[in-house]
Amino acid sequence: MGEIDTKSIKSVQAALSLFEQKNDQRKHRSISTTEGKMRSENQELLLTDLANYKLKNCEAERDQAIADSKEAREHIDKLEAKVKEMSDLLLEAGDAQEQLFHVINELNATKEELSNAKVELFAAEESKVSAMKEVELMATAVDMEKEKTEELLRCVSEFNDVVLLSKVAAIEAENKYSIILSEKEKELRVAAVHAQE
Repeated sequence: MGEIDTKSIKSVQAALSLFEQKNDQRKHRSISTTEGKMRSENQELLLTDLANYKLKNCEAERDQAIADSKEAREHIDKLEAKVKEMSDLLLEAGDAQEQLFHVINELNATKEELSNAKVELFAAEESKVSAMKEVELMATAVDMEKEKTEELLRCVSEFNDVVLLSKVAAIEAENKYSIILSEKEKELRVAAVHAQE
């Protein structure tokens, strides 16, 4: 009896093992891709929350400065009316001079408060602009990082495909070599039989 050729069986087993490894790699690659996307989405959500928080703070500061400015202006209007009233009274009564001096000082102090409120309003606007620029820069950085992650995942996928194709080519070459070797062995056995005859 002739010997059973087990090399072809081993080649088939190797091919099955390779396809199982490919399935495992696909599962792992899918999980890695999902995790990368989740990290990018979480970063985008955090940046959005941070931007909203900074913008709300800037708007609150601006609104407060506007309210202070309005209140100071109303106070100034009242004081100026009072100064005019006291000036008129001063013409009629010299003892109102001290009160007029006090009101004038209070008016000057209120004008200074108004000036400070305007400075705070300007600072709040500048802070808002700065915060918006910072958010834009961070969003750009996240987009760049996202693109790098996607490119890396794409490279890993291509590399896995190349490795798989290389293994398949190696198995095919081994099968061809096994077939050729088997045919040569048959030819040698036939030649040996003819030689014995």
